[in-house]
Amino acid sequence: MSKEKALLKYFINNKWLIATVLAAIIAFLCIYGITPLNVTNDRWIMAEYDEKDIIGHYAGWLSFRNSEWAFPLGYTSSLAYPEGTMISYMDSLPWISIFFKIFRGILPETFQFFGIYVLLSFILQGISSFLIVREITDNDLYAFISSNLFLFSPVLLERSFRHTALGSQWLILFAILIYIKNHKKNKYMYYAMYTFLMILAIGIHPYFLPMVGVFLLSSVLEDITRKRYIAIALFAGGMAITYGTGCLLGVLGSGKEVTRFGYGYYSMNLNAIINPTSLGGYTWSSIIKSFPQTLGNYDGFNYLGFGILIGLFILFPAILLCKKAKNLARFLRAHIFLVIGLILCTIFAVSNVVTLNEKIVFQVNLPDKIEALCGIFRASSRLFYPVYYCIFLTVVYGIWKYRYALGKKSYIVLSIIVLVQLFDIHSCIFQKHNAMVKNASYNSILDDQVLKRIASDKESMVIDAFNDPLQYKLGVWGAKNGLNIIFPLAGSGTFDIANNYSEKIITHFSETGELKDTVLVVGNRPSAEAYTAFDNIGVYKYQGYYFVADMKIDPAISKYIPEDSYTVSAADYTDENWDRGVFVWGNAVLIPYDSESLRKIYKAETIRCNGEVSNITGIDFDEQWIQIWIDSDDTVYAYPSEIVVE
Repeated sequence: MSKEKALLKYFINNKWLIATVLAAIIAFLCIYGITPLNVTNDRWIMAEYDEKDIIGHYAGWLSFRNSEWAFPLGYTSSLAYPEGTMISYMDSLPWISIFFKIFRGILPETFQFFGIYVLLSFILQGISSFLIVREITDNDLYAFISSNLFLFSPVLLERSFRHTALGSQWLILFAILIYIKNHKKNKYMYYAMYTFLMILAIGIHPYFLPMVGVFLLSSVLEDITRKRYIAIALFAGGMAITYGTGCLLGVLGSGKEVTRFGYGYYSMNLNAIINPTSLGGYTWSSIIKSFPQTLGNYDGFNYLGFGILIGLFILFPAILLCKKAKNLARFLRAHIFLVIGLILCTIFAVSNVVTLNEKIVFQVNLPDKIEALCGIFRASSRLFYPVYYCIFLTVVYGIWKYRYALGKKSYIVLSIIVLVQLFDIHSCIFQKHNAMVKNASYNSILDDQVLKRIASDKESMVIDAFNDPLQYKLGVWGAKNGLNIIFPLAGSGTFDIANNYSEKIITHFSETGELKDTVLVVGNRPSAEAYTAFDNIGVYKYQGYYFVADMKIDPAISKYIPEDSYTVSAADYTDENWDRGVFVWGNAVLIPYDSESLRKIYKAETIRCNGEVSNITGIDFDEQWIQIWIDSDDTVYAYPSEIVVE
């Protein structure tokens, strides 16, 4: 057979798998367009597409690219300088960052890989879901139709680019595929495949370790019941290799504290699977209304989609009509270890603080050591993802299994479910696409020419009097200008060496007025003004940041600092604690969260409205609201009054 005929035969035999890959590419382009695939365009990143965290991921990659190779491989010396940190703490996709760092000498000056990676994740999501459904139905066309459900999975769309690494949900799907194959026929190579997935997971995002692990452990326990005790050795060997890989990358064994506060706060609300609510204000459902949440439930987005919910309602009557309840019970018994594992994932996701809508139903106080251990995976709602995709597969397989009760119309029924799913989330798709188009030409701190001149002969950057949690843009700016960043951006770890080094530099400057090779960024006006007491020192203000520099660098650097002002409105929100955005039980104003508002409010000292002026005494925020505490009566600031922040 000629090569041409062999190739043609391959395409014919795999036409539906190839169609799935094409569907994945089309899905990506429909949602995001081509903007993120331009590796030299980082404007949409600097515009905080979906959320500010993507800027932090980008800062991690840039600083890693600037750093010399070291051990562990994921170590970057130019963040939290001079002690450095691990890019895994920045969610900067260590495996991908390491791969592209190899070619840093030939990469363009501006290079972001996030668009390419998310496209790859979509393709792998399609392939893995196709292979699973083909494995359980032996029908390629049905598998192709099913894959479209997984390509437009709400949790995939919600995480991609918001937390890019967590969009790697194909890791879960491939783990499901290996589990199914091992359940059917035991082979040693399946444990090698599990180990490979674990190695990938630890270098993509550690949260995928328990997600893949639940299927691995289920396979091990099943094999033990079959008296295949070699599974224990294979499991132990795989875990040892995974641990060694984690140490190689710096994810494990770095000596940094990885547990954080938040377990129980970033939990999954009991309404999550039917609640189309997430960050970003997207319309996740055109059919179901949003339900209230509380605490950090915004990170617990697990909306199934109306198509999947309809599929569940179709499935259960079909089981009853076929009188196959006994078969269902037999199926659950056959997979009892996985069922238990998924139940435990759900319990962990809900956490010890059980919430329903805006209420805390009950809370279980955990011992400190247990809570600290759970804090390693503090955003517990993510551990529901294995359950989430098993629900998807339940609908897909159930409709196929009970197709005779549906009049052999399983293709049609599944196609309708896919169309309903797409209709349900179509507004969100348009919103995400339009947001990407809008952000493609965003002007940011990277475009300011004065700042480029300030950084031109410097080696490091330090911050002073900075009470701003949104430092990611500064991190990107510093890294793109080749600066060592003497403050931590990572969410995990303690950085005493970097903090002490920063204090030493600031103290020296305060006493001598000598900046030498360091860029000083100040977070508030009074501190910036104090530094202008030195003859040669001025300030360049950029969007609330104060860059202290020698006035000889540029005429825009001067001792005159323009006044700040910013206009907002209280939230149009009323419940038992809030009346049109002002606090019923004290003096506070509630405004909707956005990073720009938060950054400017953090730098402000007063708010005023209709002639009334109040001093800001404190600021609290989460990913939904900003609370501004003030020292006088707050009623004048109620919605829809215009509030000037200064």
